[in-house]
Amino acid sequence: MPVRSFPPLAPPLQRSSRRRQPGDDAIFCGLLETAVASAFNLPVTALRTRSRGPAQAAFARQCAMYLAHVVLCLNYGAVGRLFHRDRTTAAYACKQVEARRDDPGLDRMLQSLEELCDDLGRQWPALGRIVSRGKVRS
Repeated sequence: MPVRSFPPLAPPLQRSSRRRQPGDDAIFCGLLETAVASAFNLPVTALRTRSRGPAQAAFARQCAMYLAHVVLCLNYGAVGRLFHRDRTTAAYACKQVEARRDDPGLDRMLQSLEELCDDLGRQWPALGRIVSRGKVRS
């Protein structure tokens, strides 16, 4: 039986020409929530609660909203809908995170998360195929 080789996911420094589909932002935000929850050492469910929750979970959710706004270039209304919040809440979250980026530790963590999201964005066509086959779930 011949050995089958698979093509690389995406060229390393090249953005994909594939346009985002309507469900892509929700899937990407689910992955982003998972990364942020891991960075804050919280369960993903803490970010997805309808209530504010503990301060650490609320700030982690604000960071996820900020990253969705910055990395995906989504307006506040779209970010609010994806996180089941109002657009003014998304705007406030972005303002709060931006104000706290003076903290070197937080800034490094957000920079790492931005780079991770950027890498995911570069590999999105291949990632989209994996998600559509049900191997990655948000």
